Amino acid sequence: MLTYPDAVSLTGLIRLNDYRYKQTPGTIGIIGAGNFTSSILLPALKSAGGTLKTIASAGGLNAAILAKKYSIGQSTTDYRQILNDSDIDLFVIATRHDSHARLTVEALQAGKHVFVEKPLAIYTDELPLLISAQQASGKLVMVGFNRRFSPFTQKMKKLLGSPEIAINVVITINAGFIPTNSWVHNRAVGGGRILGEVGHFIDLITYLTGSFVRSVCINAMGQLPTETSDSASLLLRYENGSTGVINYFSNGSNAYPKERIEVYSQERTLILDNFRQLTGYGFKGFSRFSGRQDKGHTEQMKRLIEQVRNGGNSLIPFAELMNTTQTTLGALQSLRENRWIDVAGIGLSQTEAPV
Repeated sequence: MLTYPDAVSLTGLIRLNDYRYKQTPGTIGIIGAGNFTSSILLPALKSAGGTLKTIASAGGLNAAILAKKYSIGQSTTDYRQILNDSDIDLFVIATRHDSHARLTVEALQAGKHVFVEKPLAIYTDELPLLISAQQASGKLVMVGFNRRFSPFTQKMKKLLGSPEIAINVVITINAGFIPTNSWVHNRAVGGGRILGEVGHFIDLITYLTGSFVRSVCINAMGQLPTETSDSASLLLRYENGSTGVINYFSNGSNAYPKERIEVYSQERTLILDNFRQLTGYGFKGFSRFSGRQDKGHTEQMKRLIEQVRNGGNSLIPFAELMNTTQTTLGALQSLRENRWIDVAGIGLSQTEAPV
């Protein structure tokens, strides 16, 4: 018979001597060691040439495992060791959604640039704190809205031309089913999938239109849909006259592709299927662009690291990040009140609005 001692959590700071990092501008610390960090974030950061010094997780074990796998210098259970480390310039947040706003504020107050996975916030009262912290620090804030950095999106933007011309965009997301007992559906923890995921596609339409969302309305499935509904359609009005429709459905077949983007402009149409193939209709000299699926994760990280190292304008202006966050929160308000919601000023006073 084999007996084992009680499980012991890994606490404190663990240095992995086999992976000594060389301190360079743009050194990275990351909090969160879940599946998304392992499968998407860390490969993207490594491919982008990022220098990772420390990874943190609450229990310690997952962080230690990922530190070994990705040759990260050290792991810890205390993220404040990252915030207090003067070598680290960029703090990457990949924790559960309810911690995003708080950790972003703490990192800005510690003088760090921030990359935070979407959403930036899940409650309106978090917005003024974020704005104050960003304005006081002057540091960069980037949210994981990677799809605008995809080569397919970049091609669409180039083909569409002038941002002054209003366009119509329709995006359909075959999101797939997530069990109702998942933390994602907990309003106080995950915020629900509208808050947690739809921001990706609002940001994508904002990028393609070159404008801010002015107002939002939502129609969710069911006789009494809640704020955590994950089968809904959002309607967006943009300041330049463009319109957006986002169909986010969890009740479709897994055999059907996940994402389809349609753009209509000046008797021309673009169709992007699952970030694998872009087809154009009515474009002189262009009909099709295809390749492996690329949603822009690595390109976003590459540009972010370069920006942290060399300076320059924000890849996504902070005002756009706020507008997208306000729009997702406005969608939930629309669901509660059954009406169109003006986005400007959601959760903010006039003096707090980003400029």
